[in-house]
Amino acid sequence: MGRRDTVAILGDSGDNTIVGTSGSDSVFGQAGDDTISGLAGVDQLYGGDGNDSIMGGADHDVISGGAGNDKLFGGTGDDVIAGGTGNDLLNGGDGNDALIGGADRDVMSGGSGADTFIYIYSTDSLAGVGNRDVILDFTAGEDKIGLSALGLTAADIDLSHNYAGDFAQLLRISTHHDGIYDMEIQLNGTHGAVTLGDILL
Repeated sequence: MGRRDTVAILGDSGDNTIVGTSGSDSVFGQAGDDTISGLAGVDQLYGGDGNDSIMGGADHDVISGGAGNDKLFGGTGDDVIAGGTGNDLLNGGDGNDALIGGADRDVMSGGSGADTFIYIYSTDSLAGVGNRDVILDFTAGEDKIGLSALGLTAADIDLSHNYAGDFAQLLRISTHHDGIYDMEIQLNGTHGAVTLGDILL
């Protein structure tokens, strides 16, 4: 049987445009505002510093924006997408994706499939209109919000703020267990009422 090789592609400090192969690629954009396309294959795509645009393509990809305001698209497959620091745009596309916005204010869309929006630090989505993350297409009973890294209990979660229109629900979180909601996640276009069953504690 033939061996399936992984191709490593390394950018430089400039604004690179990198297109992967039909196989499994590892792409490192490094500094600069890079445009990276993985095409087919199980790819690992890293933007590095700068405001990067990364498209995973087919298969199950790992995509990391790094620093900067990045635009990250999973394409088809069950992808893992991490924004890093900066105000990022994450779109899972098809498949059951894991989306990690990271620090600063991120806008995320899971696309089709059962997606999980993961929060690792309490500072990943702060309180206030200009600070909190926005999830555009959360489907209750299918998608999940992963908060297990924060050490919370059900008493730390408030889901009582419901709104009309596209801004459907506000998830408020007391990360210090003191009833002060210092973390918020805005759920737009929500399909069904979000309950504690949709949250991984």
